[in-house]
Amino acid sequence: MASLDRRASGEGCGVLLLSLPQRHSQARQDLLRDTGFIPIRIETEWSIPLHGHRLPRVTTVHDLVSVSELDPDQAAALDNRIGADIPGTELWHGSGADIQESLNDPEFDPKLYLVARHPQSGSLDGLIRVWNRTPQPPLGCLGVTRPWRRTRLASRLIQEVSERLLARGIRKITTRD
Repeated sequence: MASLDRRASGEGCGVLLLSLPQRHSQARQDLLRDTGFIPIRIETEWSIPLHGHRLPRVTTVHDLVSVSELDPDQAAALDNRIGADIPGTELWHGSGADIQESLNDPEFDPKLYLVARHPQSGSLDGLIRVWNRTPQPPLGCLGVTRPWRRTRLASRLIQEVSERLLARGIRKITTRD
């Protein structure tokens, strides 16, 4: 991703964003730099195959519930705790209104946005968010809170969503770093 900001020159068009394939020539990169584009972010898209064969069931003490069953403010607080530890998202803070808005998105699927809730304490300890897009649904976020890292909780979240996608005939998801 590169940007060109022409506001300072008085041309008035604002910031222009350009997305390039990961493997573009040095000549193209030099040309863009010479015309004023500045690289601001590099993203890599990953394609993650889902297992088409049965794996042993990963178990945890947590119940996996749809984010649509939760209070949006509590879901946002979990998202913010997890996002604080993900490089590049640590300054983003969502709200219950943001969660509510995502529930109304046509690409939202309550079966693909799951939260791990502890049955005894009621604490929200992890989430997986996959958007219902074609041809491959993108993984928006996967994370667990610090006390539950290095446990099987993230694996359980992945397994649950993978099974649901495989049942729909979807064999891979994508994500960006």
